[in-house]
Amino acid sequence: MKLLRFPYLVQQAIMSTMDYQDLFLLSFCSKRMKNLVISSEKYRFKEVQIVKYKLIGGIVSIQSLGDETLDNKVIYPIFKIMIEIFRFNAKSNMISFKIPMERIGKKKYKIIRFPSTIEATLDHVLDIFGQHHDFLVCTYHLSDLRILSKLKNVKRSHLCLVGNTCADQLDEYFSASPKQKYIQCNVTLKGELKEDSGFYTTDLIDLHDHSSMSVGILKHFTGRKAFLRTERLENSDIIQFVQRWKYGKGHQNLEILIVRLDDYYSSFEPNEVKKSIRIENLSRNPPIFLVDTTYIFDSRSWKKPSFSSWTYVVRETDQHVASVMIEKQKFVFAVWNMTEEHFLQMDN
Repeated sequence: MKLLRFPYLVQQAIMSTMDYQDLFLLSFCSKRMKNLVISSEKYRFKEVQIVKYKLIGGIVSIQSLGDETLDNKVIYPIFKIMIEIFRFNAKSNMISFKIPMERIGKKKYKIIRFPSTIEATLDHVLDIFGQHHDFLVCTYHLSDLRILSKLKNVKRSHLCLVGNTCADQLDEYFSASPKQKYIQCNVTLKGELKEDSGFYTTDLIDLHDHSSMSVGILKHFTGRKAFLRTERLENSDIIQFVQRWKYGKGHQNLEILIVRLDDYYSSFEPNEVKKSIRIENLSRNPPIFLVDTTYIFDSRSWKKPSFSSWTYVVRETDQHVASVMIEKQKFVFAVWNMTEEHFLQMDN
């Protein structure tokens, strides 16, 4: 290419006028061109905070986001500023670039296609953007999950899956990208996740469960926050969860758990649960627990920004306190980072 014949400063000046899509397309021309793009535009690519893989059916599109900070903002509004870079068809192993072609009165696009494996393409993405970026996965009506396990460095996932999802395939994905910051998942699971599944190491889980995933979370979750919508949970699942926490046998990092039953023909028995665990009662003025909803894609009425309860339990290992609320359709468990002595002082 003629661009490679110019002095380096001229090359930099030319590429500084290009947008991300043009630079990314240019990087596929040759290994030498890719290295030139990386070296001359590395500071621009560092400005991209998030790289989003969007999977719809068999199509993968990769998009870049600006310098928004997810730690302080809800994710959803940021979707509006994404820039599509290219698409990958998993069935035909073809990359499609949508190149804008200006025309008088309207904009047209030219489609350029060439063969590549998904592994080579994803490695190319990591080379260009660097592995320090926040990689986000969004799926819509995805039925074949094999492509998920090929993704690397994923920190956040939004999974909307079609039909019964094989537990083994989901385990492979979370094995490839464990300890994610955030997962929002709408799924009907076929089978059971492994007890040491990377899914349970997620910092925050927001799950719409049509099977038995919520039971596994109550047993094996090691993250900080879980918001669960499920069709069925037994009283015994809630009782065993509280007992594991009370006796220091699990959930050491937990801050908040909220469970809502979507099936109105299924309900908890609050009295049965309270009889099975030692519940303490406050005399008056229960303190307000503030729920941090960072990373949540959409707010629902049952995800209250704060809540209070007259009842609590005490962990035997360190005397720390968790507020408990149990109703027919909802269970809330909120852990205070303080001992019972300090907690009761807040009550006065």
